[in-house]
Amino acid sequence: MVADIYSSEGMLAAKVIHKPGINSGWSSSLMNLEQHSIRALQRAKIVCMLAATILSFVSITLSSFFLGLALMIHLSMTFRSIFGSDGSDQMTVFVLVGLIAVSFLRSSPKLSPVGFFFVGLEAVLSYFVAGIAKAASTTWQKECAVTSILRTFTYGRPAIAKWFEARPTLSNAAGWAVITFEVLFPLCLILPRPLMFGLLFCGLMFHLANALFMGLNLFFWAFCRDLSGYCFR
Repeated sequence: MVADIYSSEGMLAAKVIHKPGINSGWSSSLMNLEQHSIRALQRAKIVCMLAATILSFVSITLSSFFLGLALMIHLSMTFRSIFGSDGSDQMTVFVLVGLIAVSFLRSSPKLSPVGFFFVGLEAVLSYFVAGIAKAASTTWQKECAVTSILRTFTYGRPAIAKWFEARPTLSNAAGWAVITFEVLFPLCLILPRPLMFGLLFCGLMFHLANALFMGLNLFFWAFCRDLSGYCFR
């Protein structure tokens, strides 16, 4: 199933995505309008999150207000978008809800960590479930899944895909490295802090590589906000 999607005739192939006529007429105008509105909302959300960060040192009430506003804007973006949401959108919701909880419970030393625990637990589930799913997939077990993904138009880089194609063993090793990291990520809950920071650094590099090679920029920022919660463990 996964191999079919990533094939040259799959739904992520360039010839399918750029099918003639799919972006013509009123649908193209609607898509352009939608993209402009999403960009405006994205900027507003960033402003609100920056304001919440700065105001957290001055007023918890105002900081919570801007966090709530950022959450409302993000949800409105999700419902307004003509495209489906992805993991970064869902993770942003969890992070904002966790930060709002931390803001409201900040006066209580015993309850304030609840928000960080909520965000951290979501990260554990996200990585662990993704790792188990990959480990159970024959595409990730026996085939060069990394190369297949890099061959797609949406998430691919032709030059890097060709480089991995010439080195199938390295491509397979990269796939298993991703699986190993994701499956072992729950150890962040019990590892000593030096080892925990080492695992978090692996996560940072993982998402940085995804942003550079696959264009998953929002994933980088969403999961970095999530991973930073472990610094308060």
